[in-house]
Formats: sequence, structure tokens, C-alpha cells
Amino acid sequence: MSCTDPNSKLDEWDGLVMLNNLKLSKVNIKNFIPRGCVIHDTPYVVGIVIYVGRDTKINQNMRKVGFKESWLIQDINKTIYSLFVFLFVMIIVISTFSVVWVNGSGKSFWNSGYLKESDDVKFSDKSASEIAGEWFNAFITTTISYSHLIPISLYVAIEIMKIILI
Repeated sequence: MSCTDPNSKLDEWDGLVMLNNLKLSKVNIKNFIPRGCVIHDTPYVVGIVIYVGRDTKINQNMRKVGFKESWLIQDINKTIYSLFVFLFVMIIVISTFSVVWVNGSGKSFWNSGYLKESDDVKFSDKSASEIAGEWFNAFITTTISYSHLIPISLYVAIEIMKIILI
């Protein structure tokens, strides 16, 4: 028996049945029975198993099905992701400028000259770990302060829109 190599095309298959180098019959897709098929009204069948395991046409056509979403849902998700990225970048920038301003000017926000003058510590007097600690504190404070920019009502509105549109 010689036939086409294993492939995923369900509508194409050709082969040749030979016995002692004599050509007995040509076979094609009409003579092909995929795995799992049931044959009715036939007293007997003579068959040859050709493809097994990963070579079967059924296995070669099996793919992992992706999660289906409409284009609107995909666009909304991209917009929400971009809002979160924008918010995160904005928090990083504001936290950095806050630490630079507080340490660069030598005055803290509460002690910026409106209440009283004092000698605050500048950048050159602090270690890197102290500045990193101040930045982390400013990052947490800014995150809490700006977390309301993407309200929970946005998520609720989007979920209601998904229910209505789908």
C-alpha cells in the first residue's frame, strides 16, 4: 500500500494498493473511512489501518479553540488596559517628581515655607536606600490618591454593555 503522506486535509487522500509489485487498485477519498465513523447496511469490510496516533487526519485537525470575543469587547479591553498603563506611568512620574521636589528644594510639602522655615535634608545628605524608601512611600501615597481615576462604575457599565450587546 502506498498513499499520500499524513496531512490535515479532510477532503484529499489518494493511494495505490499493490500485491507483489502488481497494481491492484487505486484508492481515493471515497474509499477512506476516518476514525470513529460507523458503517451501516454492509455485511463486511476489508480495511487497512494506515494512519495512527498523531498522524490521523482527525488529530491533525484538532486545535485548541481560542476564547471568542466580539471586536467591541476586544476594543474595550484594550482601552481599559491602556488606561491602567497610563495610570501606572502617571503614578511613577508623579512619585519621582515628588521625591525630586521634596529633596531638591530642601522643603517638604507641609514645611514649604508657608508654615515655618526649617533646614531639611537634601539629596546629597541621603543614602540611596533612604531615597528609595521615600520614593516607595510616595508611590503608595500617589497610588491611593489616584486610584479613583478608573472608577468601579466603569467596570459595571462595561459589564452591563457586554450583557446587552451579547
